Amino acid sequence: MILLFCSLLCLSFAFRELDVERLDVHSVFKLLGSGTGRNIILGLAFTTLIVYAATKFSYYKKACIMFSTSKPGILLISAGLLLIVGCVFEENESIIQNVFFEEIFELGGYSLIFLSAIGANSFVPPQERKQEGLNAESSQ
Repeated sequence: MILLFCSLLCLSFAFRELDVERLDVHSVFKLLGSGTGRNIILGLAFTTLIVYAATKFSYYKKACIMFSTSKPGILLISAGLLLIVGCVFEENESIIQNVFFEEIFELGGYSLIFLSAIGANSFVPPQERKQEGLNAESSQ
């Protein structure tokens, strides 16, 4: 669920960065990829994910804490901090080349999100490792 949430987050970043209205695509893609259509799609996706996670809150709370203390989790938190710093530069036009710094911090943040996703693919919580070991032993 954590990785699905991060995937939706990356999709929302892509929707934010990609200006579909200027592309030569069918009007349906323009409707779904920008403005209200984009907000509805992302809102429904995040709401569905949050409602599902709320039904098993205690499990996902523990999983989130364990993930946050792992290497992929720390990479993801660092990525979030870089994106926040990028937003600070976006809003501050008194700094010379503020757009350059904004884009550099965003690129660093997106790169860390990617590295976190690669590392999270190999992340298995200790509880599930024990259970997988028991399942493998019982099948033999």
